[in-house]
Amino acid sequence: TTYQRIGTKDVVKKTISTVDGVTTTTDFKYEDTTKPSRLTGSHSSDTDGGITDTTYQRIGTKDVVKRTVSTIDGVTTTTDFKYEDTQKPSRLTGSHSSDTDGGITDTTYQRIGTKDVVKQTVSTLDGVTTTTDFKYEDTQKPSRLTGSHSSDTDGGITDTTYQRIGTKD
Repeated sequence: TTYQRIGTKDVVKKTISTVDGVTTTTDFKYEDTTKPSRLTGSHSSDTDGGITDTTYQRIGTKDVVKRTVSTIDGVTTTTDFKYEDTQKPSRLTGSHSSDTDGGITDTTYQRIGTKDVVKQTVSTLDGVTTTTDFKYEDTQKPSRLTGSHSSDTDGGITDTTYQRIGTKD
């Protein structure tokens, strides 16, 4: 991670991270002339050929993701994020994604402790809609994903159990 000073604040300029052999480089943008240290965007590229552009919005004192546009393997996915909790305006409550293959996914989030985690996804691709409900049943780490249940309009049902390896479920 490298930083830059804008006014009196040190802000992230660039991050380079490697996970599972894939290196991702992200450059951050601060282009708000009235609040120069406000994060407005980022551009990420990885060694697998993936590219993501992210737009941020300020809610209260927090810069939160407004939209991502990601291209992987020739498919571009646009995701718009929703923050509709009147008590906690910067809490992520939902997202809507659509891709150039015709896929659509609506995601609902829930707050567990200080984390916004996925509660449910409803995805449609090739005329089949799949609904997945996510479970968090670890009493020691309440926001750890432990399982999911999916059903689709073709009659398919999938139950998945997750285990933690390092920092990933």
